[in-house]
Amino acid sequence: MILSRRARHAALVALYQFDMVAEPDLASLEAAMEEVEASPKDRRHGLEAAREVWSVRDRCDAELAPFTEEWPLHRQPVMDRNILRLARWEIREAGVPREIALNEAVELAKEYGTDRSASFVNGVLASLVREDTTTSAGD
Repeated sequence: MILSRRARHAALVALYQFDMVAEPDLASLEAAMEEVEASPKDRRHGLEAAREVWSVRDRCDAELAPFTEEWPLHRQPVMDRNILRLARWEIREAGVPREIALNEAVELAKEYGTDRSASFVNGVLASLVREDTTTSAGD
């Protein structure tokens, strides 16, 4: 599933809600999603993607951990952590081309993260992509 940019924003907002509350009530989730400038279709796709990402977050976290040893998940800003999860899911499970997922993640980090988020996200995902390339070359 390749998400539109607006659906990606919606997915990130939903992931933020899941991360902060674990199981947000439907009303608060819908209210947060209404804040995203996106069509109802993009919001729906974003929420579907967020649910898929959230369901595999432990696997995402485990695969990202080797690249974030100096800044483990529990110390990362919530948005950075969820941008990484979303991008990792897009790359490894949704079939999104690596370059697109990486570029979109960096753009999300610029918009939603701290001053250092974009370079952090770029570095972590570049390492993940490099690992994928190295692993597939060895097959």
